[in-house]
Amino acid sequence: MSIWLIFSLFCVAANCATAGLANDTKIVPSRLRPLYTSRISNGIAATADQFPFYVYMMSQGVGQSSSCGGSVISPLWVLTAAHCTYNYLSVDMYFGSTDVYEMTEIITSTYWHEHEQYNPSNYNNDISVIQLPQPLAYTPSIQPISLLTSSEAENSFDGQAAIVMGFGYMSDSDPTESPDLLYTNVIVIANSLCTSYYGSSIVSAGTMCAKGASSSTQSICSGDSGGPMVISDGSGGYTQIGINSFVSTTGCTVGMPSGYVRLGSYLDWVSKWTGIALP
Repeated sequence: MSIWLIFSLFCVAANCATAGLANDTKIVPSRLRPLYTSRISNGIAATADQFPFYVYMMSQGVGQSSSCGGSVISPLWVLTAAHCTYNYLSVDMYFGSTDVYEMTEIITSTYWHEHEQYNPSNYNNDISVIQLPQPLAYTPSIQPISLLTSSEAENSFDGQAAIVMGFGYMSDSDPTESPDLLYTNVIVIANSLCTSYYGSSIVSAGTMCAKGASSSTQSICSGDSGGPMVISDGSGGYTQIGINSFVSTTGCTVGMPSGYVRLGSYLDWVSKWTGIALP
């Protein structure tokens, strides 16, 4: 799938900065404004309750709205990307289904914390936590995701198989939003390799990158921002290690790495604002 034109149009609208990028490569957030192409590239439909921590979000502002993803980390807090809340007034969050039209819980929040050093020009520190006005009632379809432990915070996860997910259009040529939550498999790559694509101003210590596990078509894409990057915990569950953040303007399926927040770099920050004890 090639969406370089759509990415370019989105960058004009969002005033994306491109200074300091290696090889003139540009990045855009994997967030989506309505009517722009969006999907997990080469995705597989999730089964019921497979990812009960996933949250579909619509960020609302003056004359603008964008779709994003997030993850339940406690009854009162959702973890997402900072650019999913930055300059918005409210966020509508949908819980409890892999079908976007059958969500069992809808909650709107106007209270969140973006990282104090979030930089919208290069997506450094692209992390935000949203507080819910009332606690979620957990069900088999609504459950929190486990965060990596403090002892794992320094793990680079280079070479690690991971899963990324999101909602989106069925194809580039058919502007019909998929009713299903889609996921795909990626492999985490070294920051040194990712820097050769995007430059050191983009790929910081708080960034991680990935490529498709078996194909360049496996990637996050516009509309998937804020969703979780997870790994298997070895016992049938998942652990979140990253947050979907950015992709290249050259396209989602051309073999360029996708970018994520390295969650291990922000565990203390998440704990500070949410009160969640670090495991």
